[in-house]
Amino acid sequence: MPSGKKAEGMDVSLAEIMEGIDFLDLWNDKMFLGEEFLTWLYLASESGGGTVKLPGSHSVELFFESSLKLVSGQGPSKRSVSITTPEEPSDPDWDEAYAALGNRKKVARGTLRIKSGAHVWRLSLPSDSVSPQAIKLTAVKDSAESDDQGRAGMFLDRVGLVSELLNILESLFAAFLKIRLSPSWETEELPRLEKHIASRRKT
Repeated sequence: MPSGKKAEGMDVSLAEIMEGIDFLDLWNDKMFLGEEFLTWLYLASESGGGTVKLPGSHSVELFFESSLKLVSGQGPSKRSVSITTPEEPSDPDWDEAYAALGNRKKVARGTLRIKSGAHVWRLSLPSDSVSPQAIKLTAVKDSAESDDQGRAGMFLDRVGLVSELLNILESLFAAFLKIRLSPSWETEELPRLEKHIASRRKT
């Protein structure tokens, strides 16, 4: 999982959530966490109308788009389904996604669009590493300057955008872990997510 400094308005870091926990041991023993995180993120975006709240008062707009891969089982019994996500919520492909979720499949990979302020990122996020791939950044305006100073400014702009994205992903994972490791996961969050799936699943 990416790490970095906390973004403005995000007052809980992944390091604070993971304090006292050996992350590598946790990841080896709890490989399912990546799938649970992406499934939670997908449903949080869906049920929140495309808005996901981060620790503190900060929120981001987040949509899964283009493609979604869901899996169930392990090893030889593992089954997967790949879905092209539609532009409209009424598209039948949404029915396939919710049918898969209702059959206990979990999200293994998704293509995301994240918006925070004036910045937009598109990326692929796999569950096995929870590390962004194929990142497309908000267009950085080309500098009118052709000298090294202008090129350096553009480079630093891009570095800043990548750093901001990593901070957002870290905060999203921290928000998930906070609730996943709390008693409210079983008593509140899971029932809420299952209710949302049931409300969207076609009988």
